Amino acid sequence: MLQCILACFEWLSPGSSWGLNGDPFETNLLNLGVVIGILAYFGSGLVNSLLLERKQAIEASLQDADNRYAEASARLEQAKAGLEAAKKQAKNIRIQGMLAMDKHESAMFWAEQGAFKEIEAWREASLRLGLSRAKSRVQLRVSRSALKRAQNAIRSQLHKEAQEAVIINNAERIGLLKY
Repeated sequence: MLQCILACFEWLSPGSSWGLNGDPFETNLLNLGVVIGILAYFGSGLVNSLLLERKQAIEASLQDADNRYAEASARLEQAKAGLEAAKKQAKNIRIQGMLAMDKHESAMFWAEQGAFKEIEAWREASLRLGLSRAKSRVQLRVSRSALKRAQNAIRSQLHKEAQEAVIINNAERIGLLKY
């Protein structure tokens, strides 16, 4: 390839004749070199400015990305701190709830115990009242039965006036008749 390029520029060497080169490859190569040279001379400023703008845009994007990363990191730290605070608060709420539940259970237990004692006392009072009534009824029946037996025994042994006197006397003694 180098030989080809040197061959293209042979006509410029001293002692060679100046003329038109009819070889299309050499002509195209020469034209390409001229176009590249013109573009390099006139377009270098444009390309340099485009590259500089692109470099500045990339640097600005990187700086913006760094800033957003720093902001996101700060928000992440704040969120972590908030999460830890929320966990502590949830733990405190759970503990307070457990304490309140235990206190409520204890109060309910003692209230039930008090109600149970009241029911027991009421039951005992009812039993005593029932027993008292039953004793009174039994005493009354026994008294009446004893009185009837006594009346029957007296009737069978005494005459009518003596029986009445004994009955009245005995009735006054046990408090059935009051005069």
